[in-house]
Order: sequence, then structure tokens, then C-alpha cells
Amino acid sequence: MPVKNIFDIVNQENKLSEKTISHHHRLISAMFTTAVQWQLILSNPCERLKPPRVERKEADFYSVEEVNQMMALLEGEPIKYRTMIHIVIYCGLRRGELTNLEWSDVDFEQETISISKQLQYLPEFGIFEIESTKTVAGNRTISISTELADLLKEYQAWQNEEKSTWGDTWVESNKLFTKENGEPIFPETPSQWFRRFIKRHNLPSLTFHQLRHTNASLLLAQGVDPATVAKRLGQDVDTLLRTYTHAIKEYDRKAANALGNVIKKKK
Repeated sequence: MPVKNIFDIVNQENKLSEKTISHHHRLISAMFTTAVQWQLILSNPCERLKPPRVERKEADFYSVEEVNQMMALLEGEPIKYRTMIHIVIYCGLRRGELTNLEWSDVDFEQETISISKQLQYLPEFGIFEIESTKTVAGNRTISISTELADLLKEYQAWQNEEKSTWGDTWVESNKLFTKENGEPIFPETPSQWFRRFIKRHNLPSLTFHQLRHTNASLLLAQGVDPATVAKRLGQDVDTLLRTYTHAIKEYDRKAANALGNVIKKKK
């Protein structure tokens, strides 16, 4: 049957990306597989279709020098946004995970942050919370540095002052990052602020999400094993190895040199 008889074509010029088509193929295939299991249909029609080959791209990230420059510039920025950037750089959180953090997720005594939820936005639903993260591995508790814990304490004190200023009109959400009156922050806000920040200071044009890539790349470059990095990011090791091959190569070179040193010592 002609496509126009089934669907209303909204945009015929802009085609879907190969990644989007592949994602839709996997989703629809999973639905048909369930239908086969329920004996609603005899076979999965998606098995007769070959999805497009998706070319994996290297993750862009800031270098150590660029991160140090950015951290120095952040000292002159509002503490709310300064804290956001520090958390992502040191912990590699996704934007939805960051914006949905609650103070009950922060353990100052153990110096850890727990991640189990994300904040999302859809025009038809507004801002809402997803009770689970992107992957099973996404539910995690990660250690934070004493420096980051101290910054969080400073930020918490600042937020408490804001609560006092607003008084009874403050909307209690227990969220780390909120609007001026305490309501949950719009999930896109960190990205919007970061775009303006890097433009003001002529920093390399990367997205807010690429701060997460920066975290992973710097950890791998410092010799932290991929399994630990993957656990902190809340993803599986295979995804990490495919995404950060640039850093993995350096990690592999260090491993080769280390083995060479051991063998030389035994001669």
C-alpha cells in the first residue's frame, strides 16, 4: 500500500538519521518478537529487513588543560551552575540524572552520591520524573572527592539562605537544583547556561553532555580501569570500549609498557 495512504507525511525533505532508523528498527522488532511469543503472529517481519549500518563516532571531550581553564573561569560564576559543572566533570552524570538529584542522594559522611532517577520533559506532559535510569547499570552509588563534598556543603548553605528569603512561598522539592522559588529545574537549563558560558569565554564548542565524555576520557587517560569507569558512568563496559577508543588505546599502551618493564626486571 502506498505510504501516503497510511501516513500523513509532515516533512519529506529532512530524512531520519541512520541512528534513529536503527533505534526504531530495534524497538519495532522487539514488539513483533513479543507478538510472536504471544502467538499473535507467526513471524517477526523485521527479521526480513536489514537496518542501516550506524557508524560509531569518537566522543568529543575537553583536554586536561581546557578543563583546568574552565574550572578557573567557573570561580566567577553563580554557585548553582558552578556546582552543576563540577558534579558532571567529577562524576560523569547524565543531564537528567543531574537535574533530578535530591539532597537525600548525597551522603556527606561517606562522600558518595546515589543515582536512581532522571528528570525529563515532554511538551504534552511537562517536567516529570522517571523512576529508573537509562540502563540497569544506571542505578549506582559513586564516590566523590572531599573537594566536591565541600563545594556541595557550601552550595547547600547557599540554597538554605534562598529558602529563608522566599519563606512560605518556597516550593519544597528536596532537589539540589531548582528554579528561584524551589520548583524542579527545567532539564534543558544546564545545557542552555553552558552554551552561554563557553561562548562568553571563547572555550571550545562542546555540548553539556560532552562534559560526561570528558569525565570518562580523563579517567581512562589516568589509567583507571574501564570496568570502574563504566560503573561510575552507569553503562556497560562494551559500550564504554566502543565509545572511548581514543582513551582505551592510551590505556592499552600503558599496559604494554608495564608488562615490558616487569619482563625486563626478571631478566
